[in-house]
Amino acid sequence: MPCLHAEAAAAGTTRRSRKRSGWRLPTLIALCALGLSLPLWSAQATALGPRLYWLLDLACHWQWLYAQLLLIATLAQLARTQRWRLLFLLPLAALPWWTVAPMAPRAVGNGPSLSVVAANLHHRERDLQPLLGWLVSTRADLVVLTELTPSHARQIEAIAGYPYRQLAPEQGPFGIGLLSRYPLIEAQLRHDADGIPHINALVDFRGQPIRVLGVHPIPPLSPHFHRARDGALRVWAAHAKVLPTVLAGDLNATPWSSGFAGLAEHGLRRASGLAPTWPSAVAAISGLPIDHVLVSKAWSVQAQARGPDIGSDHRPAWVRLQLDHPSPKRALTPSGEPPAQRHRRSRLDSAPSLSCGRPAGNPGCPRCPGAACSRSRAIERSDISQHRNRVASGPRNGCSRMI
Repeated sequence: MPCLHAEAAAAGTTRRSRKRSGWRLPTLIALCALGLSLPLWSAQATALGPRLYWLLDLACHWQWLYAQLLLIATLAQLARTQRWRLLFLLPLAALPWWTVAPMAPRAVGNGPSLSVVAANLHHRERDLQPLLGWLVSTRADLVVLTELTPSHARQIEAIAGYPYRQLAPEQGPFGIGLLSRYPLIEAQLRHDADGIPHINALVDFRGQPIRVLGVHPIPPLSPHFHRARDGALRVWAAHAKVLPTVLAGDLNATPWSSGFAGLAEHGLRRASGLAPTWPSAVAAISGLPIDHVLVSKAWSVQAQARGPDIGSDHRPAWVRLQLDHPSPKRALTPSGEPPAQRHRRSRLDSAPSLSCGRPAGNPGCPRCPGAACSRSRAIERSDISQHRNRVASGPRNGCSRMI
């Protein structure tokens, strides 16, 4: 009798354990299916209030994780229950390819090509040799660097092949820089309402002016920063209606988030792929694609890839573009004005960083005595008023240095 009681107790424990575990896999499957569907309807959730809309957008980012967990949980439940109708759930794992923001078309023909890199350096990373070695091998034409520190800027000064540059290093995560093999007609460092900088440059690409934006909006850590990121992306997209435009950087947004909603209608589409770029430790398995290159309708995509591990917590994004629809060459500045006229009325309240856009090795800028035109440098605040007086006198000798 004691043995029978023991066997009955063991059987009861097993049944209760199975009952408790029986709801876990179905619940996980349902949650993953809900997560995969979020990009389809979260854009209509604005009526729920900014906080809930922000939380739903945060949940939209993890599409690759939802897809992987859905596959694993569905197959595990299938093996456990032998319910073959569960196979109908497997196609849900393909939703991320359907709900993603539109991509620029593949290139056809042999138009002029431009290769672009967006690399987040991580402000705590000291050694840039992996990045510099990779740039030498890829020979990218434009490089946008985010989380650029003064230590990074000193190492970048030694890299050859990029005679035109705009560097604005900071001790923190919001330093930014642009390296170019093509002349900079104009390069400005601007700040948004929260003090986050971005680079707005006009590049002479084989005689065709193109707009290049290097950006790193603040992560959407609150409803305010969520709205600020989405609003900034739409403002930047307005440039795509005037000139061939390339926007690159760490956008802190995946192609399923509200930041990408409507960008194609505003004129910007993805040129980079969907491979996760952050965090680099798990980028090969899962993660978030938040480092991007976006382009206007003037461009098509010849090739794109995720870069190697460069020691940062991000993997870089690399694309090779083709210019299909050049714009009229008279549009030389954001306002369509000639560079000299635009220079005279340039904004004097932008960031304290200088770059004249002239080739490395030239003598000092005639407007700013003692300043080296081959690199960007910070201006001491005591010098700003003196520099403004020089700018007001108008450009000389073709210098395009901007405050």
